[in-house]
Amino acid sequence: MGNSSGDETGGLAVNSNRDYRSHLVDTWHKSQDAYDKTVLALSAGALGVTISFVKDIVGAHPHVMGLLLAAWACWATSCAAVLYSHFSSVAAHNEAIAALDVDRKPNIGSNKVTKFLNRGSGVLFLIGLIVFCVFAYVNL
Repeated sequence: MGNSSGDETGGLAVNSNRDYRSHLVDTWHKSQDAYDKTVLALSAGALGVTISFVKDIVGAHPHVMGLLLAAWACWATSCAAVLYSHFSSVAAHNEAIAALDVDRKPNIGSNKVTKFLNRGSGVLFLIGLIVFCVFAYVNL
């Protein structure tokens, strides 16, 4: 009887840990989705806002146009990275499911690509923001 209650307690702890792990995975997915949406919205929005800024405030002859083009390139690449990370994430999940189905270790290439793209999209957004701030400073 003592072993039975010990097993139940151990089982409860394991189930509790599994539930907590499941909760952590769910919240991680929600956080990642929010991150992707935020970076995409900020990068796309920055493109639109800066076009208006140049048109309405800077005028037809901005100085150091290369800075503006670099900022736009960063933001466009950031948007592309977020979009492609969704594709690579699906590929990583498909690979993990296929590996589980045949009891083998998954190829983690798509997962590494997804992590790289997610980090890169945020970095590119920030670089674009810094470069645009320099452009705005030079032109105001």
